[in-house]
Amino acid sequence: LVNDRLLCQRSYEKLFVKTCAACGEPADASDHLIRSGAGVWHVDCFACTTCDAALAELSEDRSTILSSNFVLTEEGGLFCPEHGSKHTCAGCARPAAPEASVQVAVGEDAEPTVYHKDCFCCRACERSIFDLGGDFVMHEGQVFCRP
Repeated sequence: LVNDRLLCQRSYEKLFVKTCAACGEPADASDHLIRSGAGVWHVDCFACTTCDAALAELSEDRSTILSSNFVLTEEGGLFCPEHGSKHTCAGCARPAAPEASVQVAVGEDAEPTVYHKDCFCCRACERSIFDLGGDFVMHEGQVFCRP
């Protein structure tokens, strides 16, 4: 009975109990929960929306929530760093997380081009620019080592 209204358990939960943003099940206060402005998650449900990689876990003694890096978008999307990146690698066209990529800008006003460190290779010989000492030239949007 709530405010002189008789509610079934399902209606009560829908009105008064927060639900997990991932699975939609009730997020009970006795559960281990992760809260943010975008919602509430069970620890086991706190995973990348794209690849389902776990982004949190409980410590061995189940007293602490351990989380890895994650990206939470304004729309409530939850992603691992690779899938949450707003940058796309110019070499392979996949998302490029900041810690696994380089940004290259040629010219003062040029927009930086993003590459995974493994994709930042000479277009002609396919050797890593890092292995070649970092010396390169850009020609028509392509990376070339400097002979």
